[in-house]
Amino acid sequence: MSTNTNNQSTQNVYRFIESIDLQLFHLLMRYLRKYIFTTNEAELALLATYAIATYLYDLFPAFPILHIQGDFETGKGRRLELLSILCNVASILVTPSVSSLFRTIDETEGTILLDEADESLKDKLILNILLAGYKRGAYVTRSVRDSAHPKDFRPEKFAVYCPKVIVTRNGIDNDALHSRCITIITSPKPKDSEVPDILPAEAFSEGKDLKERIVGSVRQFKRKNHMEVNNDQA
Repeated sequence: MSTNTNNQSTQNVYRFIESIDLQLFHLLMRYLRKYIFTTNEAELALLATYAIATYLYDLFPAFPILHIQGDFETGKGRRLELLSILCNVASILVTPSVSSLFRTIDETEGTILLDEADESLKDKLILNILLAGYKRGAYVTRSVRDSAHPKDFRPEKFAVYCPKVIVTRNGIDNDALHSRCITIITSPKPKDSEVPDILPAEAFSEGKDLKERIVGSVRQFKRKNHMEVNNDQA
């Protein structure tokens, strides 16, 4: 990556930080606190920031993987469910094939939420996509059938750079992948916790409203900085 590109990316990061709507940020924190048990306020801040940043990942030269690790009934699924509501074009995948993974990333240009990922991480091809796909400009190349091509096939590139959330029970053994992750360790909620066991219907409507505010804030930021606005973000 050239020096000019690095400088531009750094400027984009600073612009993004300065543009964060603090009122929206605190609303997201309150929303997450209502439906997630955690004793760590920094986790709520991380989840809120990550959700907003998924709408602007194309501005960054690299984007960390969010890794949620925990045992049964510790709120991993709840965090994933809330992120699926808030994040940009979120797709929850469980034991995806290699092809479905890179094709989903390329087609949606959104956020991949990889649930129950312990088995998926044993697949070397999926692991390679995750290792490479944290950085902008990473592609998978495959041969696709094309009757107009002299050899009936042509090479096609599939982008694999996007925000990714990985949920595991046992953690990540691969040091290289671990180095690309921000890890949250979940724990069981106490019996007297006010966090509901089942996500109520209002959580979805509240989340939808917050998502619309995120999209509006992102569009305003991009217009202010003369950037292309993606009207497909949802």
